[in-house]
Amino acid sequence: MPKLLHLQCSVALACLALSPLNPTTPAAIASSIQVSPESVGTQIDVAGRQRMLSQRMAKSFCYAVSGIDEDRSIATLDAARDLYRRSHVALRRGDAELGLFEENDPKVNDVWSAVDLRWIRTDAAINDALAAESVTDEMMAVVVKETGSMLGLNNDLVTELRTAYTRYIGSSDGFQNTLLIDFYGRQRMLSQKLAKEVCVVAQGYDVPDARDALIETLEIFETSLTAFIDGMQAAGIPPAPTSQIRDQLLTAKSHWDPAKPVVEAVLAETDVPDEDLARFDASMDEFLVEMNKAVGMLVDHTALSDQ
Repeated sequence: MPKLLHLQCSVALACLALSPLNPTTPAAIASSIQVSPESVGTQIDVAGRQRMLSQRMAKSFCYAVSGIDEDRSIATLDAARDLYRRSHVALRRGDAELGLFEENDPKVNDVWSAVDLRWIRTDAAINDALAAESVTDEMMAVVVKETGSMLGLNNDLVTELRTAYTRYIGSSDGFQNTLLIDFYGRQRMLSQKLAKEVCVVAQGYDVPDARDALIETLEIFETSLTAFIDGMQAAGIPPAPTSQIRDQLLTAKSHWDPAKPVVEAVLAETDVPDEDLARFDASMDEFLVEMNKAVGMLVDHTALSDQ
């Protein structure tokens, strides 16, 4: 493993805010946003994005400590933590700049509090690993486990939001739009989870069930993407609701198609050069950017259809 002395500056900055409610954390911008079809769509979108950020943190951590495109990976890790921290606070207190209303539903806030506790633990685990001279298999396993737990709790938060606010958003072909936004948003997360698992397996970290997790993530990722484009009648998922959204999904897919062989090579236990892993990671980030645009287009579409 590479020495991590050059990461100490990142650690020092990150240590300023172990708790998302620490006074040193930038406060959310006071929100005057009201609950509406548009703001509910945004609330679910941002909550869904938190799932992605949990995996983006783990992914960029793995690439950074493995010496793969280190500067870019460190910058990605810092940015993901900062955005997660701000969004986490905003989902509770509201944030006018992010388009989020203050959350007052007791059940939603109960889940948010559970996420809050896990976030403090996860942030500390990443800090501890970055502060070490080198990252051991055990440290990597802890970061993977903690970010995985964060993913599960953030998913619970999205589910609770959908339950609380479904009445504000209608449906497309009988399929609830809140659920469709949730599913599209999940695809962003899967792109980062896939990149994380490729790194962990390719680098030979002894993380329990890492290879099986990669196989499962790959199957869900591909099946879901095809369903969003063409629909999946068996699951009740409608095809892309507009031609513009379909074109955007195809644009996202254009970044996945050339990246897939790297996943297949890793699963075949073929030695993949770090340069190829770096290109794969960059391709998955390009997919993420385009998929994020598709989510935004869907949020706008559902808001318009409910006016």
